[in-house]
Amino acid sequence: MGAGAVRMLFDEVSTGRQLANLSLNGSGSKSPSRQRYSRRRSSSGDCEMSKAEDGATMHLGHRQMSSERSGQGASTVQCTGGHSAGVALLGLFPEVLIMTMQYLEPKEAHRVLVGPVCRVFYQEACSSVVVWRSLCSSAPWHVPLSHLDDVCMCDAHVHLGHPRCNQSACASRALRRKHHMLLSQVDLIQRQSGSRESKVSELCEIMNAWPAVIGIQLECLKAVVPLLEAERVRKVAQDSALAHQVVAGLRNFDSDLELQQFALHSLVLLARPIGGREGAVHIGMAPALPALQGPRGGICTVLTVMDRHLSVPGIQAMACWSLVNFALSSTCKTLLVEKNGVDRVLRAMETHPNELQVQFRGLFALINLVVPDTPGQQPDNLEIIIERVLTAMYNFMHQPMLVNRGCLVLQNLSLNDLNYAHLKRSGAKELLLQALVKHGVTDSMLKQSARATMMRLYGEDDLSEINRNQLAYPDGNGGAGGGGTWAAGGGGG
Repeated sequence: MGAGAVRMLFDEVSTGRQLANLSLNGSGSKSPSRQRYSRRRSSSGDCEMSKAEDGATMHLGHRQMSSERSGQGASTVQCTGGHSAGVALLGLFPEVLIMTMQYLEPKEAHRVLVGPVCRVFYQEACSSVVVWRSLCSSAPWHVPLSHLDDVCMCDAHVHLGHPRCNQSACASRALRRKHHMLLSQVDLIQRQSGSRESKVSELCEIMNAWPAVIGIQLECLKAVVPLLEAERVRKVAQDSALAHQVVAGLRNFDSDLELQQFALHSLVLLARPIGGREGAVHIGMAPALPALQGPRGGICTVLTVMDRHLSVPGIQAMACWSLVNFALSSTCKTLLVEKNGVDRVLRAMETHPNELQVQFRGLFALINLVVPDTPGQQPDNLEIIIERVLTAMYNFMHQPMLVNRGCLVLQNLSLNDLNYAHLKRSGAKELLLQALVKHGVTDSMLKQSARATMMRLYGEDDLSEINRNQLAYPDGNGGAGGGGTWAAGGGGG
């Protein structure tokens, strides 16, 4: 859709019938009504347009359009007759143009609005404060309306701090310039230039410059997530202010689900230890991220997000994923336990029992969270933890990675003698045996953890000869091995 389609719209407006329909239907309609047109050549050679509506036919006379030079030397088009009247009506009904622009991409909408359609179009549409204010405040930017008030481009206001001039022409130029800057920022975000480390620094600067604009924040998060997969880039990001800006985005734009997903994914990667990989265990030291601490830090913010979007499985899965790496730090783990992080994970698993990702990420988070900081300490909700773990393993026994994580949770629980009675009463033995038979041959980690748990809870004498054969190591080494605590991290894969 270009200038020709815009002129067609103006022809519609000039009839007056379209404006009447808009006023009856309300200006908030998502799509302008479409009419049927037929174009024909009259006997005199003039182009006429016939519009069939309610049995009435209207003939629009030939439009004469001529080019002329403006004072600055720019090429514009002077339109006369009914077309000029149609364009002038847009000054009274800018909703028509706003609804039309909703069908275009932001860059194309900007190009159409600043294009040399005609002088009247420039006066009534291109210089419309209402049109540019609507474009900046609507998708994909969502600039707060408070940031679009009191705009002015006068030198006295910009450079000397004088009060704004209150002229609509100046305000429209300022809004038009802001929309152009938004487009330029997106081009810069998506441009592949320089090293990946420098790109992270550039994205941090852009996020800091546009803290209240959802569109810019979302584009930056989309660009930074794949960059953080590289360890060298992640180290640079962990030392920067990126984590603070991601946490701020989670707090400030809590209703935008797409932004919440990308922000949580960014925190997953930022909290991944250097040297860690997707699904790793026994990994190195967790990074120090001050942005996670405090009542407005990342940990409390993620838990709030889980409370607010409980019904969204994607948000719950991504939040549980972030808790996996948070819990690798003893300071963060203490705060998670104090703020009932385990309860959030269990609630997510209960709310979405058939969502594989929620169950998988939840089990992965529990691997670290069920290990007490104080030896001999029992979790407050031990029976619920065991129930959720066994339910997930039972429902997804065909998923070896999920069953693997469930076995690791049970093993960490079995390290505390106080938990033995609860584990024995739960029926964990049958599921552990089933997991060993189904996946023990192909998953050595699962075999090691399940065998250690079985030996610790029931003892070898309590097992039949068949079960002992199933639990034997491939290399022939017996014993209760694998008795240490498993720590999960590196992304929770």
